[in-house]
Amino acid sequence: MFKQPNNGWSDITSYTAKFTVDEGNDEDNVGESVSISSDGSLILVGANGNDAGKGAAYVFKQPNGGWSGDVTTYTTKLTASDGKNGDILGSSVSFCSTTNTALAGAPWAPYTAETAGPGAVYLYQLSPKSTTASTSNISNTSVTVSGTIISSETVLDYGMCYGTRTNPTYCVSKLGTTSSVSVASNVSTSSASLHFTMTLSGLSAGTQYYFRTYATNTYGTSYGDNKTFTTITGGGDDPAQVDAASPLQYGILILLLAGIALAVLQRKKVNPCNSIAKRFKGKDPYDGPFF
Repeated sequence: MFKQPNNGWSDITSYTAKFTVDEGNDEDNVGESVSISSDGSLILVGANGNDAGKGAAYVFKQPNGGWSGDVTTYTTKLTASDGKNGDILGSSVSFCSTTNTALAGAPWAPYTAETAGPGAVYLYQLSPKSTTASTSNISNTSVTVSGTIISSETVLDYGMCYGTRTNPTYCVSKLGTTSSVSVASNVSTSSASLHFTMTLSGLSAGTQYYFRTYATNTYGTSYGDNKTFTTITGGGDDPAQVDAASPLQYGILILLLAGIALAVLQRKKVNPCNSIAKRFKGKDPYDGPFF
């Protein structure tokens, strides 16, 4: 890597950084192709002779101190899961910074002893892939949501975003209750995924919400597709729980009514027991009605 001097480009022999690979072997052809992200923080280097000509590409992420000296530690190695000796993946490489994706060309894939080509181009998603799954246990103030995360690198943060408008940005992290996800550094073999569930609480009753998963790794943050749910209208968290509490509510109501009746009788200074006793006075209980 060469950086433009203050006085402009001229004959330059002093480089800013040199990129090599510790695991490199003879005829790996590291540097066959090179691409740099728009912000200069990522370098993609093709090595089409790696692994008997299957080929590979290496992603280098800029360290905190910037690019300088010999850089031998790569962040991610890109290979093809269906690669064959002679495919020469990495003959051409390119970045798309806006989507955090990388492209690597393999002009001789699928290589055989008889033919070379017709060639292929491989697309790699560097940032995590987030999928919004489903909802359950919807109440008037809370809901259980789920999602799936797939990443080629250790996931630094993930969880769920929600709000009353599409593409919500208010996010709740799942890392408060579980550890981060570590998967293989080789993109072609990193099929590891995480399915998670979490509860969103403090919601408003009878309201439609949008929600989507999010996940962050060293390359950036990605979001799942938008989905919706609507909280239950009413005061109970769960209709079944309200029905179960009904006998207790009826008992309280009866006690309240009895208390009101007693207060009315006391206000009139009438003893209900004496009143009934007076009606029985001088009569045989078996003579008939007394009221």
